[in-house]
Amino acid sequence: MKSVYGSINPKVIRAQDHKLRWLQCALIYLVTAIFIWGNAYAEVLDQERLFIVPLKNKAGIDHQSIEYVGDVVRDAFHHLPKSKYRLITNENILVLLPPGQTIEDCVGECEVETGRNIGAAWLVTGTAKLVNQKLVITINLYNTRSGEVRATKMIKGSSTDVEPMEKDILLGSMRLFATLDPVLN
Repeated sequence: MKSVYGSINPKVIRAQDHKLRWLQCALIYLVTAIFIWGNAYAEVLDQERLFIVPLKNKAGIDHQSIEYVGDVVRDAFHHLPKSKYRLITNENILVLLPPGQTIEDCVGECEVETGRNIGAAWLVTGTAKLVNQKLVITINLYNTRSGEVRATKMIKGSSTDVEPMEKDILLGSMRLFATLDPVLN
């Protein structure tokens, strides 16, 4: 094939076509990856963060029982839509506290302020106490922006044992979280 610029080698044309196709494919993959990553990143940005403060143990029950109550509350959290809410772990919050202080040492405004500092929109606190030798667990939901308590649930046991209260703790926690998403009612 002849042109005004001289002869064109068909092998060069095929090589250039191959490079062009490869570049087009690479560009398509890159745009797709950016789109997917961008949507995932936007979804994370749209999620409201929630932190569940370890329960204060004024009842003097064993540490495992207190952790168990926290696990049940976290289980109720996982019924909220994952696209709207994300749970912050204890490890994230420990870095922000002064040396030698634990989140359990904080009360009220300190907890809310710490929640704000880690970017939590919502904070759940709770207390286990004994009333007439019966365990009473109170959980509170705070809006960290305003500092106001948005909901409180009290769960009363018939003894000092946490395990028989599991269902009531779960339902009470779900009702607490229904303040955020009425579907949980």
